[in-house]
Amino acid sequence: MRRLFVVSAWTLLLEMLLIRWLSSEVRIFSYVSNLALLATFLGVGFGCHLSRPKPRLVLTLLSLALLVTAVKAPGVLGFDGRQLLPVEDITRGLGHFSDAWVGVKSLGTASLSRELLATGMGVFATLCVFGLALGAMIPLGQLLGHGLQTAPQPLRAYAVNLLGSLAGIWGFYLLSWCQTPPWLWFLGVGLGILGLAPRSWRDGLLGVALLGITLLGVIPQPSATKEVWSPYHKLAVFPLYTRDHQLLRGYGLQVNTRTSSGFLNLSEAFMRHHPQDFDLRAWRQSGYNIPSELAASLDRVLVIGSGGGNDVASALRHGAAHIDAVDIDPMMMTLSNRYHPEHPYQDPRVRIFITDGRAFVKRAHDRYDLIEVSRVYSHVLSSSQQLLRLDDYLYTRESFQELKRLLKDDGLLVVYFYVVRPWTGERLSRTLDTVFGFPPVAFEVPWPHEYYGGGGVLFLTGATPATVPQLLARHPDIAELATQHRTLYRGAPKVPTDDWPYFYLENPRLPTLHLLILIPLGLLFLLGQRRILRPHHEMHWGCFFLGAGFLLLEVHNVSKLGLLFGNTWAVAAIGVSGILLLTLAANGVLMRMPIPRLAWRFGAIVLALAMPYLIPLNTLNALAFWPRLVISGGLVNLPVFFAGLIFPTVWHQSPRRDWAFGSNVLGAAFGGCLEPLSFVIGIRHLLVVVAVLYGCAYLNLRRAGGH
Repeated sequence: MRRLFVVSAWTLLLEMLLIRWLSSEVRIFSYVSNLALLATFLGVGFGCHLSRPKPRLVLTLLSLALLVTAVKAPGVLGFDGRQLLPVEDITRGLGHFSDAWVGVKSLGTASLSRELLATGMGVFATLCVFGLALGAMIPLGQLLGHGLQTAPQPLRAYAVNLLGSLAGIWGFYLLSWCQTPPWLWFLGVGLGILGLAPRSWRDGLLGVALLGITLLGVIPQPSATKEVWSPYHKLAVFPLYTRDHQLLRGYGLQVNTRTSSGFLNLSEAFMRHHPQDFDLRAWRQSGYNIPSELAASLDRVLVIGSGGGNDVASALRHGAAHIDAVDIDPMMMTLSNRYHPEHPYQDPRVRIFITDGRAFVKRAHDRYDLIEVSRVYSHVLSSSQQLLRLDDYLYTRESFQELKRLLKDDGLLVVYFYVVRPWTGERLSRTLDTVFGFPPVAFEVPWPHEYYGGGGVLFLTGATPATVPQLLARHPDIAELATQHRTLYRGAPKVPTDDWPYFYLENPRLPTLHLLILIPLGLLFLLGQRRILRPHHEMHWGCFFLGAGFLLLEVHNVSKLGLLFGNTWAVAAIGVSGILLLTLAANGVLMRMPIPRLAWRFGAIVLALAMPYLIPLNTLNALAFWPRLVISGGLVNLPVFFAGLIFPTVWHQSPRRDWAFGSNVLGAAFGGCLEPLSFVIGIRHLLVVVAVLYGCAYLNLRRAGGH
């Protein structure tokens, strides 16, 4: 049992590592249907079907070494006269589809044939990385399947597996919370795999060599760029100089390989001291300066997505009396204190809140003269279990209704956003129009060069239609700028809501990019199921559908908890842990007392699913924290408990528990492929899909002669 615990923990640890590292290094893995999660599930599922007592764990280390080499190797491939990285740049060939914004810049090919070639290269590179991640998990799946098959007490073995999974999840969350670098993750996982008894001394030596290659790929090389890993992002800080490289004007920042604004010295004294390098007029017209310049009063200011502190510094320069700065990433504040020339977060007028912006807005009661939503656009999903980005709930209709509640009567709301796809600007404009009752004033911020923080679009609105025109009348220079660069958004895309929060998806549909990836993956799964499993192993379809339903149920629950309590890593960790603990509790009940027939348990699941489907969870927002936690947790997680009463019964009665467990994990991967249905039907209606999947499981078990 001890070995089973260790294998389970290391399997989950490696799964979390691959999800986090790939989503940071290869952006396509952040946005497309949780590809890394699907790869790890398929690897474990196939491995359980191919279980053996002594698999070649060195193959896991080989897959990791090849994966790191593919992602981190220098450019060796030419395309359109450019040198490309083997993976990251090639996946940019998938960035030109207009029906979704995935944050991947297209290669910008000029002809249809080159565009198709770039798309093919992108799909091929993505599938190669997917295959390597899948291959890394198969030997651990083989070891896990063998441990579950040979355990003398199946239900106790299942409990040990759940406890090991919890240990692996929290072990990785602890590493993330301590802001450790990836080389430490890979070192720990590699040493653990080497400790799981290699088949021979040759495998041991080969494993050490492969681990060394992996570490060489992930250890940062000496440079002027400082790389740190927060609980959410890979952050790289580098010095910024004027064009003659004589004057340090701040520090740049990359977030998951994507350039962000950084930490800029935009103080007026600095600008006036170097007139040969800076234009005061361009500085006054920067996106960081306009909101504070325009507001009628700065007695109380709220900045959501304060990041490096440039917006906070601007408000301080304009005499703000009190500023609430909200950002989800604690490392941003730490880096700002170290690198920002104006040190805005150290000013006593600033209160810092390390939390999700939507969660802060829900519990806030102060009213503000100025609210800034400052270029909040996430580069990562909110957890490994769902397709939501960290900022999706911030741009919904309900979120802006809550922000409107926090505005003073003459208050100003400013949303500063990079409009890459025109329909994102149309969506933001229409959402503000829907909430406030009149369209916002929107204009582009000039971008003479990057010294002043870059461009974007400012969306201005207030409590009344007269608020923004009156403020512009007091500042003729800003009014002239707004008139010259006015942007009229006339489209009418779907307004995002808390049930359909997908701001970066043009319409309720399956995006082309997802289909391009998921269709080949589905074909590969069918090929693997036919060529690998069918000749010697049977798929346990009852367990398969149970796994699919459970994964979708987990997706729904984590997303709803994120809406109620914030899309933070802590909420996601607690949500997933709560699901595993409820499953563990249900397993304990099965071990100690007789349980009604399976038909009754399936009926209980359907009734439990009906409650969160019919009762809107936003009705609980008026409750205090602990009552809200208890009631919401009970509503969304009650089906989990009943599900935990079904699978262990079916699984431990199977003559091949390794195959049954593998089928359950493969079903979970199938459930992950169904998750994009929420793009079309919304999150709440996923519960209907969950009910259908459990219905399929029941019918299959009944046909197979189950209770």
